[in-house]
Amino acid sequence: MDNQRYKNTFAVDLPGWNEGDSQPFRVTMRRPSLLSMAAAGRIPNELMAAAQQLFCEGYTENLPLDQLGKLLLAVAKEALVAPAYEELEAAGCDLTDMQLAAIYSFAQAGVRALLPFRDGGDSAAPPRDGKAV
Repeated sequence: MDNQRYKNTFAVDLPGWNEGDSQPFRVTMRRPSLLSMAAAGRIPNELMAAAQQLFCEGYTENLPLDQLGKLLLAVAKEALVAPAYEELEAAGCDLTDMQLAAIYSFAQAGVRALLPFRDGGDSAAPPRDGKAV
């Protein structure tokens, strides 16, 4: 086992695979920085404006869904350690919208940001602006 891979990681319960699923999906994640990803060139140029908007303003209706989706997938690829995103992909498992939103929230604000995702209620919706994150 590569100990470096697990450095600064957290065991996190993501929402389950189906709506109303009481069985969480346990993963090991790290908290990637959106700014560090941008500086290192791990965010494609065509997504830089969307990344800046997401970082500064949070989720808004002005952010095109295709760009939001690609950006959340980029964050998931950086954050997931076990299973790695590539392992999920190879197994044919597509992360749900709620799981992607939870991964992004965790990356930005840590474990306490996942509390709304655990109750499955209305508070599980992504925040409308960066102030709530």
